[in-house]
Amino acid sequence: MTTFDTARLAAFIAATGGLIIISRRALSNIRSHGFSRFLAWETIVALIVWNLPFWFADPLSIRQLLAWTVLFASLFVLWQGVSLLRTGKPTANRSESGLYVFGRTSALVTSGIFRYIRHPLCASLMYLS
Repeated sequence: MTTFDTARLAAFIAATGGLIIISRRALSNIRSHGFSRFLAWETIVALIVWNLPFWFADPLSIRQLLAWTVLFASLFVLWQGVSLLRTGKPTANRSESGLYVFGRTSALVTSGIFRYIRHPLCASLMYLS
């Protein structure tokens, strides 16, 4: 195992630790959608760590330019989705422990990116993959 591989493994373990800390409430309930969300983020971390050596190889090729374009599009969709969800008001009757505060709203969001995509956070994950 090379030094670079060891560094990538250490980065993966550190990112997994951070995800576990952030998702600790959701991980206590395997039936919550937060558990699936943790697995999705864990897979994204693995994709990033696995593909990191290739991100800057031949940076001006069409493939790389397209990949960076889709990456930034996914981050834009994620930012739009989270920022609009955060404007919702949490309700007391949504007390699931696996939900973050911005996910506890019961008001339907129909503006911004939600006007075009019902699940922008899931769409962002697909673009990122």
